[in-house]
Amino acid sequence: MNSPLSWSRAHRSTPGSAGVRRSAGGEPARGIPRAAADIIERYAPLAAVMGNFAGQLQNESRLTPFPDAELRLAQEGCGMPASR
Repeated sequence: MNSPLSWSRAHRSTPGSAGVRRSAGGEPARGIPRAAADIIERYAPLAAVMGNFAGQLQNESRLTPFPDAELRLAQEGCGMPASR
């Protein structure tokens, strides 16, 4: 069985992840149903922060600090409370 890390290394740069990064930058999601695009556009900034963190953790340093402040901003931006 593949570990989550081996899966993410093999799939770290995909058309889907590029689309999430574009949506996080404000570009509308295209070519998919509007309901799906709304979800992607809403949560893309949060996914981009976590994706960047995961990439740095896996490919640069296991000591990469968790992006608390960036994550809080992204959560608030998509309507999620920063703490529960």
